Amino acid sequence: MLFPKVKWLGLAPALLGIGQGIGHVTVIPRMVKAKYPYSPGALTAALLHVPIGITYIRTLRAQGGITRADWVKSAALLGGFLLLGVATPNVALADKDSPYVFPARQMGPYEPDTPETPATVTEPGKQG
Repeated sequence: MLFPKVKWLGLAPALLGIGQGIGHVTVIPRMVKAKYPYSPGALTAALLHVPIGITYIRTLRAQGGITRADWVKSAALLGGFLLLGVATPNVALADKDSPYVFPARQMGPYEPDTPETPATVTEPGKQG
């Protein structure tokens, strides 16, 4: 919105949305071998992100095309976002010793075979 003439800035989110569609609809259900072939976010990705991304790319092509430099800059921006905005916080902020565990009823079929003993959580002001 701020730089409407800079094609590659809008191309990166469009590619991310299309990638989410592929990931949520095909890749993730196969990876987790879920009972149902659905992953959270699949409908949003398939019905919103993919059509919006395709429409954006078609519009860019109709308005004069997309250069190789646009694709390269967009791929670099997307890669940087995935590395710095998604992977790094997930790795840096992961806490294997968190007192906030998922109970077995929430984990369902994804419950590990060797469940760890959850940490005891006491209410504020009470000693446990």
